[in-house]
Amino acid sequence: MITVLFAYLCRKRNKINRHHIMKFRYFLTLSIIFFATLPSLSIDKETIIDSLRKELKLAKNPDDSITILYNMYDLSSRSRKGAIGRQIFYTAGRLGRTDVQLDIIRNNTSLYITSDSIINGYVDLVRKMPDSEDKRETLAYIDITYNSNRIRIMPESKRQEVLQEFIREYSKNPGIDMYDQVRRLYKLCVFLGASSQGDLYVEYLTKLGNLIDQLPYENSEVLRNMYLVQKAMIETDNDQHAKAVASDKRLLEVIKHLKDRYVSQGRLYRNYDVNEYVCYRRLLGNYAALTPKDIDEYYNCILNLVTSNPDIRKDFEDNRRAEIYYLIATKRYKEAMPLLKKYIDKPQNSIFKRKLLKFYTIAAKATGDKDALLAATTAYNTQLEDYISLQAAEKYKELQIIYDVNNLKAEKTQAELDRHSSTHTLHNRILVISLIAMGILTLLLIVTGRLYLKNKRSVKNLAKSQERLQAEKKNLLRTQQDLIIAKDQAESISRLKTQFIQNVRHEILTPLNGIVGFSQLIADSVPAERQDEMSRYTDIITENSDQLVSLLADALDISMIDAGEMPINLQLWSLSDICRTCVDNVKHRTAPGVNMTFVDPGDKFKLLTDRVRTEKILTNYLNNAAKFTEKGSITLTYNVLRSQRQVVFSVTDTGIGIPEAKHAVIFERFEKLNNSTPGTGLGLHICQLSARLLGGIAKVDPEYRTGARFLFIHPLKDASAAAQGTDGTL
Repeated sequence: MITVLFAYLCRKRNKINRHHIMKFRYFLTLSIIFFATLPSLSIDKETIIDSLRKELKLAKNPDDSITILYNMYDLSSRSRKGAIGRQIFYTAGRLGRTDVQLDIIRNNTSLYITSDSIINGYVDLVRKMPDSEDKRETLAYIDITYNSNRIRIMPESKRQEVLQEFIREYSKNPGIDMYDQVRRLYKLCVFLGASSQGDLYVEYLTKLGNLIDQLPYENSEVLRNMYLVQKAMIETDNDQHAKAVASDKRLLEVIKHLKDRYVSQGRLYRNYDVNEYVCYRRLLGNYAALTPKDIDEYYNCILNLVTSNPDIRKDFEDNRRAEIYYLIATKRYKEAMPLLKKYIDKPQNSIFKRKLLKFYTIAAKATGDKDALLAATTAYNTQLEDYISLQAAEKYKELQIIYDVNNLKAEKTQAELDRHSSTHTLHNRILVISLIAMGILTLLLIVTGRLYLKNKRSVKNLAKSQERLQAEKKNLLRTQQDLIIAKDQAESISRLKTQFIQNVRHEILTPLNGIVGFSQLIADSVPAERQDEMSRYTDIITENSDQLVSLLADALDISMIDAGEMPINLQLWSLSDICRTCVDNVKHRTAPGVNMTFVDPGDKFKLLTDRVRTEKILTNYLNNAAKFTEKGSITLTYNVLRSQRQVVFSVTDTGIGIPEAKHAVIFERFEKLNNSTPGTGLGLHICQLSARLLGGIAKVDPEYRTGARFLFIHPLKDASAAAQGTDGTL
């Protein structure tokens, strides 16, 4: 369709020149990139897209959603791609997949190439992303694609003016990093290609290829593909058969690599049939650099594509260039003659007419058809004259460009001469300044001599001061030794304190357990009419025993944490199990009418943590809430914040709350809301110490006003995230 449109426009002008061909190449390149995203028309696209929409609703995780969205993107029409591309971008953003975001921006750039605001928006988005090779390639690709389109549609006079300015800029600064150099050199090649196809253009195109080859292969596919397509077309047009074949073979390798990669990623509808067809046909057109085996292989590949793809079949039948190239390459001239006569003047073959006339001349000569040979030779000579005339005009433009470049070099040389002249003047000034400086230096020597004598006297005083400093140093060393001894003694005392608390705890636990046990036996032995009274006494004994045990445990915990001896045993634990255990252990301590509950999020999340420390923190929070809540409710819950890599536990009550002035000090040792409240003031301090041991934070929620809310923020470690893959919670 693109070929027919171009041929029609050229016929309207009654002349095909090199500028028309260059514009056609540009549209052909864009059409190749566009059709590469379309699957075969034999597939019922809308049915598949509807099926993918249903599958998208059932996707279990964002990664699956991205794959499904990509398949919808590959199947959709150009008008729909923008919206799906934006959906892919934001889905990838939630996952932190900048590689996917950059890929979809590159794909959408060709859709909105004429919209300055959208392209500028893409550039701003990319610049905000973390630095990477992929980011630099994407910025280069957007700049190259946008400016290539802008340069090609410029009027010739404006293009020449901008070209001169760009050459001046390029000469002064060819580029900072590798991608910047590629961007600038590609832009220069676009300028030259729009005006000339001569040696200067080929020279810079070769430089561009060498520069792109230095880029990491996996991070330069887009730039390399753009370059190879342009290079293969130019080399074919200039009859550089061996080079054109090499370029197309590299393109086929890149296409194969892309197909394999997209299939491995689950993108089933990414289609490269049109790209391969164009490469194979161009290869046959350069048959002089192919072996007979290659010729048969490439033509068979074309026939397979013709069979499977209706678009390709229509193009194949409309212009028959692939078949003509094959018949000429295999010297089947008699079969080629009818096709050449019929299709050489078709609009679809307008820009290839010179090549087809050349083949027509060869075939007519080989078959002995003198009339056809005469007609073909005459038409071919006319085409050659036009071509040579165009080449002469292009040479003139190329000479103008070279003249501009040489002028810039001359300007640069003159600037260098001016710089040397300025340097010479500067040297003279430096000499004068040096003489003045020598006079000043002599004066300074005199002053320095006087200062030396003065300083000599000062040295004696410094020596005495040094003796005093040495004496003070010895005193400091003795003090340091005393501090080290005191530190060792303090550490020894701390260890003895911890051991003493452990021994006291053990010695007290045994009689306490006996007291509790015997009180229970006494309660069970009294008559039934006194059973309730004795049970109440037993509960009081048990409650006070528990408080004493808890006090000893708190003292032991603080002692071990201060000494750095608290063991941390990290394992995967169910958060729901931990929370339920804590609520069950504390629920009996609530005031009558107070409802203590655990609100389970229901995600079956497992956390890599020390269960003892985590339960200690939550139990202390719940005990604290039970102590200060006389009515209402106490709620324990948690929230897994995967994007922030943390789990937030919260204990919320409807009690008396905490004054704002106390928020900063409530976790300090022995700190209490008021001295009349029972307790040691160690519970929240132990929560803070335990949270730090786990790499977390214990704090009061300052925004909660209806009572108090205590938070424990626990970090998500790698093993927690990895474990979720087994039960589908992440």
